[in-house]
Amino acid sequence: MSQNRILSFWTGGMNSLDHPNDISDRECAYLENTVNRGGIIQTRPGYSLRGDHAGVRCQGGTIFKPKNGLPRMLIAIDGLIYSAKYPFEDFQQITGIKFSSSVKHVVFQKCVKSVQRNADGSLTIITPIELVVMQDGLGAAAYWDGSTARHLRPENPFLETPPGTWMAWAGSRLWIIDGTKLRASDLADPLSFSEDTYLAERSNFELPGTGTGIIETTDKKTLLVFTEESTVAFQSGIIDRTLWQQTPDFQKVVFPDIGCTSGLSPVNQYGATFWHSQRGWVSLDAAFFSERSSKMLTIDAKMMRSRRNLSPRLDGVCAIAFENYLLCSMPSGDLANSHTWAMDQM
Repeated sequence: MSQNRILSFWTGGMNSLDHPNDISDRECAYLENTVNRGGIIQTRPGYSLRGDHAGVRCQGGTIFKPKNGLPRMLIAIDGLIYSAKYPFEDFQQITGIKFSSSVKHVVFQKCVKSVQRNADGSLTIITPIELVVMQDGLGAAAYWDGSTARHLRPENPFLETPPGTWMAWAGSRLWIIDGTKLRASDLADPLSFSEDTYLAERSNFELPGTGTGIIETTDKKTLLVFTEESTVAFQSGIIDRTLWQQTPDFQKVVFPDIGCTSGLSPVNQYGATFWHSQRGWVSLDAAFFSERSSKMLTIDAKMMRSRRNLSPRLDGVCAIAFENYLLCSMPSGDLANSHTWAMDQM
């Protein structure tokens, strides 16, 4: 005979991969516009409008805290950069910076500059200055430190930050992807690229394909650089550049068949690194396991109802870690990111 059961906690989360008759008592077949926190189902939090700008294309943004200043929200719209102090309602254009209005992404990277190169080549230690470097993949890079904003000059004799796309601040250096090349800044100075001693005396590292993303692991020792089909690890924790050539496997392809679809997807949370590959969302631990077993594991199989409708264009997939949540914005049933997947790691 049938038996009625009342459940207090849905700790198993959502499972749209298996048939509803086969899922456990603690799982649900599908949830939309809801939050499952601690196994208790609630409606999702609301949202409020922070700004309304004239423009066609929103190209990116970040939160940046200048020295001795309030946090700022930076956004790129049609190649122009706007800034707003907390509570992020009154946006003003940052003059002196202009990117292409046609590119899909303007990339932001927060850095710290703590040395100043003198005219004779010597270095002077200065009070650390927090700044944000910006790239659009076409024109010159730019930076802003809360007061100064300008484009950078990579040519001689300036040798400032070169153009590129995805960036990461790791090992007190700014690392920049430029097509199939990876470049590293001078130590403690993200605005200077005058050092050019890399492996085999080259002026850059060569990737096995066009770079699609980059992130430093949570142990601050390794830099993961992605292509569409592979993952390359660099020992960015080695500060002395002269030791790079002497370090075995300083550059190593660690996952030859696991790449990254979008440079906006890599994110760190609770000691693990997550990113989106062609086969789904993976974590660093899951990738290591699949490498040993020759079996690819993904962590988003239970999202199959949304996942099976994904657009073939996955270069806009993005993620963020917020408190215990890993939020993944996905183009399900649309070219734009119409669904947000939430994983609560309480």
